[in-house]
Amino acid sequence: MISNLSIPRMVRPDELRYLIGIVKDHQPKRILEIGAALGAVSWHFLANSDAELHTVDPWGGFTSNFRVIDDLVPHTVTLEGWKNTVKKFGKRAIPYYCRSQDVELEGKFDLIWIDGDHSYDAVINDLELAQQHLETGGVLIGHDTLIPSTREAVEHFAKQYDWTMTEPLDNIWRLS
Repeated sequence: MISNLSIPRMVRPDELRYLIGIVKDHQPKRILEIGAALGAVSWHFLANSDAELHTVDPWGGFTSNFRVIDDLVPHTVTLEGWKNTVKKFGKRAIPYYCRSQDVELEGKFDLIWIDGDHSYDAVINDLELAQQHLETGGVLIGHDTLIPSTREAVEHFAKQYDWTMTEPLDNIWRLS
């Protein structure tokens, strides 16, 4: 159910449909989201599952153009903006107001979505964190393979740790 394209987002409708399909197919109980911005993907994860969502983001207050319906509109990324987006889901939405390299997580996650800092080193850090916390049989996916540093980091990590990288969409990667 993509029912809220009015939430400021950086993902396309086809990417949201893919993510919703993953959530519905795998029915995760715990989701880790690294990088949330204003919470469009967070909202769709929560609206399409009964999962507990743990979101890591420094919510650095940067301003960028986000899609609202089909228009690009500038918005400033803040924790308050994310909280406002996911408030109807109550305690199922758990924010970690920090960079992923500083987060302290407990337990494993059935689904991990990475769409944080796109620098090579940050993506490698996110992948290492994900590998530590991914439940056996869990799903590890991420965004922005059209950004060269993201693509290079994911390909390097996959090769180093013997993962298989696929691209179900032109800008989404999956490791298995």
